[in-house]
Amino acid sequence: MTAPEPARPGCEERAAPRRSHPATSPSTTTTTPSRSARRVAGLLALAGVTAGLVAAPLSPAAAVANVGQALVNDYGQTDAEVAAEIHATVEANPHVKAAITAASAAHTLLVARLTSESRARAAYLAAVRSRVTSRIVRTKRTYVYVHSLRMKAIAASTAANAALVKTRATVTAQVKATHFRPVDGTFAGPVQNYLVPTLPKFSFEPLQVRISVYGGHVSNVEVIAQAAFDSDSNSYNVMSLSKLCLEAMAAHDTANVAAVSGASLSSEAFQQSLTAALVAAGYKA
Repeated sequence: MTAPEPARPGCEERAAPRRSHPATSPSTTTTTPSRSARRVAGLLALAGVTAGLVAAPLSPAAAVANVGQALVNDYGQTDAEVAAEIHATVEANPHVKAAITAASAAHTLLVARLTSESRARAAYLAAVRSRVTSRIVRTKRTYVYVHSLRMKAIAASTAANAALVKTRATVTAQVKATHFRPVDGTFAGPVQNYLVPTLPKFSFEPLQVRISVYGGHVSNVEVIAQAAFDSDSNSYNVMSLSKLCLEAMAAHDTANVAAVSGASLSSEAFQQSLTAALVAAGYKA
């Protein structure tokens, strides 16, 4: 039999290093937060509920209007794009900005009051455990006072947030009222019968305007009903109606046309019929 080979120097068998189990490893020991820390976290979470009212989220991306298109003209835009434009206009309003600043300041004060109350409560509980009467009386007085400040801060923050919500709603309604979405096509206003004081009797003469809308803008304005050629009003219409049509084309999709001197009656009827045609096309009066 062959004798066992003797062990070589320096080659002694080494024991494998022990591995600590993750569950029992000191580095993974879970520490339970103190009651005071949990209370602070809870109070701050409560205050965070009011913080969401200060800055309203803007979900859709800001829309880009067509070249030469007014911001209030929503032609060719999606509802999300229009909502983004309205939101941006509302948030830039000075009254909304002031309300946001007031609500933010009230929220900051509320968070500070919550933190102070938590510290005062912790000091009071520590005094109770110490059983030192003078310390208990002093910390309790401080705790009660800080608690009253916290209640006032909650009331102030609630009022500021309510004012912000109301201001946003009011301004949003005002901004929405200025927006419009025209439709391409041809639209005619109603026939306007205006009084012509001719002698020996009075007469009523008709006037009706029709507009064409293309690409969200008025592309043509024409008169489709007017006084007869043999009427006394015809001479006034000859010099006024063509001028009124040109002014309407240059009025940027509005009925802001100036009356023609010497033809005030037909000018007024033209403007009334034009206004109705614009409203029928989706424009604001």
